[in-house]
Amino acid sequence: GLPEDFVLFSGGRQRKVVTAGLELFQQSKNQGGGVARAGGGNMQVEKKLVKRVCQALIRALADGTVVENMVEELAFVYRYYKATLLECKSLDMANIVGEASRLLREHPPAIAMYGSMFDHVLVDEFQDTSKSQLMLVTALAPRAAITVVGDDDQTIFGFNGSNHKNFDLFRAQYPHVRELRLLNNYRSSGVIVEASRALIQHNKMRAAKMQKPVAPPGLKIQVIECRNETCEVRFVVENIKARVAAGTSYKDLAVLYRTQKTGRLFQAQMRKEKLPFNVHGVRVARGGFCLAEPGQGFSYHSSGHNGEHALL
Repeated sequence: GLPEDFVLFSGGRQRKVVTAGLELFQQSKNQGGGVARAGGGNMQVEKKLVKRVCQALIRALADGTVVENMVEELAFVYRYYKATLLECKSLDMANIVGEASRLLREHPPAIAMYGSMFDHVLVDEFQDTSKSQLMLVTALAPRAAITVVGDDDQTIFGFNGSNHKNFDLFRAQYPHVRELRLLNNYRSSGVIVEASRALIQHNKMRAAKMQKPVAPPGLKIQVIECRNETCEVRFVVENIKARVAAGTSYKDLAVLYRTQKTGRLFQAQMRKEKLPFNVHGVRVARGGFCLAEPGQGFSYHSSGHNGEHALL
């Protein structure tokens, strides 16, 4: 029932709808009494509440959670959010996946068109997929050989709905899956591999595996705890200045960061200290790395055909 030019809800629109839903929920609970509205009162508390409910909503949509199993507050906001999407003839990213999966399961013309289109399907970074995305893949390729590649130790996007249990769901759906574990680590030094293994082994919800470093041990790891991002940036910049004063060239120094916000803080501090730098990667990925004057695991594999699958 959506028009071809339907609107895609962004994160900002989603937050506005969730905020309105929370206000209506609070009004229904307070029956016209004093209500904390978005834009008034303690904004910090309200923003945290909106963020928490947005994340819960994303996870619920990604996992296909039925509204009957949600807590009262989330169930109210969920119904309001879905009704708003319908009224605005819109979808968000989670709903696009869910609706596409439903279309492939329930609409015969779509099944006929796409069900035999693919002989082989490859899903990379499988640990970052949600349950609904896994359902979409299996609906899109019911007779294809499916290969999934991933590492359950690297599941870090749970707040966006990714689910490490997809590995077990995949094994259950394809009981004759062929599983290959690539245990040689070519990327990191021996010290980093050993430290990572010592930390991640405390996670009980993971496939048992023992990565082996190919590289030599390398330098020891240093852990520096800073009070906040500002202190972190100042520490790094002062460290750069000290190394340059000791004879290190700017081109041999690099600062790695994950988010653009952190990158902007580094850039501002480097400009303030008049340090030369270039920035790389921000157009390619959400994060990037800032270079001060730069110079000129485990995997799952599913292969085969007509029901043969593998897990890398």
